[in-house]
Amino acid sequence: MTKANVENGVYRLIALHLRRKYPDVMFHFDLSGVHNPSRYSRGLYAELNGTRGWPDLHIAARSHPLFGSFIGLYIEIKADGTTIRKRDGSLVADPHIREQAEVIKRLNATGHYAAFGVGYQSCKQLIDAYLTGSAKEIVEF
Repeated sequence: MTKANVENGVYRLIALHLRRKYPDVMFHFDLSGVHNPSRYSRGLYAELNGTRGWPDLHIAARSHPLFGSFIGLYIEIKADGTTIRKRDGSLVADPHIREQAEVIKRLNATGHYAAFGVGYQSCKQLIDAYLTGSAKEIVEF
C-alpha cells in the first residue's frame, strides 16, 4: 500500500471520529495530496490556490479554553512512521516537509493552532485535546 493510500485511510478515520464525537463541528479536508489522474484538475487546483504546503485538515472551531485561545485547528496529516524531526529537534531535510512546516508556522502566527499529526492516534489525540481541553500538546516551528 502506498503512503498516499495510507494517508487516505487516516483521513477517513478522522472524518468518522469527527462526525461521531463532534457532530456540530465543521471541518474540511484539503484534497490536493490525494492522487488525481486528471491533469486539468491538478492544474486548476494549483492555479486557484496561492500557497503550497497547505495542511490536510481544517477544523473551523475555537479551541477549548483549557487548550488555549485559538480560532481554528489545522493538521498536516502524515502516515504512521513518518519522521518530521531529527533527534536533535531540527526538521528533516525533505523539502516538502520543510515547506509544510513553514505554512504551519505562518498559520500559528495568525491565531490558529497548526501542527503535524503522524498517524490516526496522534491526530485523534490532538483533535480531542483541542476541542475538549483534555491535554495540551505544544508544537513549535
